[in-house]
Amino acid sequence: MRRAILIFVAVLVVTGLASHLLVIRALPTIIMNRGTAVIADLGVVPNQWFIAPRITAENSAVVRASPDLAYAVCLLDLTEGPVQILAPGGADYGSLSVFDDDTTNVFVRPLLENQPVDILVHRAGETIELPPGATAVALSSTRGIALLRRLAPSQALYEAAQGLMDQSRCGPR
Repeated sequence: MRRAILIFVAVLVVTGLASHLLVIRALPTIIMNRGTAVIADLGVVPNQWFIAPRITAENSAVVRASPDLAYAVCLLDLTEGPVQILAPGGADYGSLSVFDDDTTNVFVRPLLENQPVDILVHRAGETIELPPGATAVALSSTRGIALLRRLAPSQALYEAAQGLMDQSRCGPR
């Protein structure tokens, strides 16, 4: 009887551990697939910036999107090769983040005044020719997301942020 209980507990622990590890490994990919699908449903074309309309409670498709920020997103597709991202600095808060297909934040940089950001996103292990002044950012797969955020608590600041986003580039090298 005691042996049967020990075997049952061991099977329970192994099953629980295996389930836990499976969820921990699969959940980020599921989250990214869902996020990418929501963004693609908006008509976003890969390797091009999509500037989101000003965030309101009525149009927020993403949980916790801040109405004080202007957002632009670029769905990264590296199947044809590296993608170059250029973003100018600005007088107010701004940041550029890059996420790989399992939600890992592989790059983040503030967008400071007179300090543009120039990165070349490529697949890990791929041989690339890095443009002068650019930073290499490696993804573990061929998909990812780049996100620009800029301070925009008023319509005037949203329009200023949108102007800076219009100057940004996300496209094949």
